[in-house]
Formats: sequence, C-alpha cells, structure tokens
Amino acid sequence: MQFNNTTFESALDTYNSTDLVLQGPWMPWQGYTGQNNEVLQYTYNTQSYRTWNQESSQTNVPITSLNLGLMVSCKLDCVRSKQDDHIIILVGFMLDNNLPKICFAQALVEFTDGTAPNINTGPIASGDISQGIYDAINTQTQGQGTGRSDFPYIAKANIDCIVASVS
Repeated sequence: MQFNNTTFESALDTYNSTDLVLQGPWMPWQGYTGQNNEVLQYTYNTQSYRTWNQESSQTNVPITSLNLGLMVSCKLDCVRSKQDDHIIILVGFMLDNNLPKICFAQALVEFTDGTAPNINTGPIASGDISQGIYDAINTQTQGQGTGRSDFPYIAKANIDCIVASVS
C-alpha cells in the first residue's frame, strides 16, 4: 500500500463541495524547503485552512488489535489572526482482499488560544469512519465561531481525500 500526495491534492480540489476552494498546488511553507514543509491552502465558507504534507509509513505493528498495513497522518491549520487552531488526523489502513481499506481514524483538535477545551475523538473503527469523526468533533465545536464550527467538515473532507489517495 502507498499514499500519493498528488492524488490527495486532486481529490481535495474536486471534493463534493463548491464551498471548499483550493488556492493552488502544494507549496513550500514560508520559504522552507523539503516535502514535509509543503502545504495545500484552501478556503471553506470564507475561512482559510491549510493541510500540511501528509506522512505515511507501512507498519506491521498491531495497533488496537489490528494488523495495519499503512498509517497516514497530517496536520490541518485553521488560519486565524494571531494563533492558528490545529487538527491532527491519524488514519490506519489494512488490506482487505488485497485492496486497501480504512480501518480506523482519530482526530485531535487543538484550540491554541485556550478559549475551548481541546478534543480527542479517540479511534473510530466502525461504520462510516469519516462521518464518525465528523460527528465526534461536531458535538464539541458547535457555537465555537468562525472556522472552528467547520472543523468537522474539514476533518471529514481530509479523511475522505486520504482514503481516495491510498492504493
């Protein structure tokens, strides 16, 4: 199994929302070099976000009783005037009939200004996993204001695009 960042960019660019607008291709963050310093910038409902270049690794280490074939992680920023808020996403895959299959996802949300408690969804490993992450974040971000109230959608979109980028 492998993760493809180019496929992720295309998947995010064509994600099923006219309100999520990609601002261009992967680009170096503030002049830094190297793939780990690249970001995709986009807007959703007029709020700016960025997804950092994902990291992936193959593993045969049993995690939560699953023998995972691939782990993908990434950081998302909600661009704010003084301090960005962050989401860290972890997604695990295994082979099912020789095809990659998502087997869990987890999201950690950090409100950097301390005005709301951070969120750890814990691993979601059954049903529609990206929707499960959406639901787990949504109950805790309602009424949090611009950008933060859209975190559930941004997390779900990124997970769906990660899934579309694993082969």
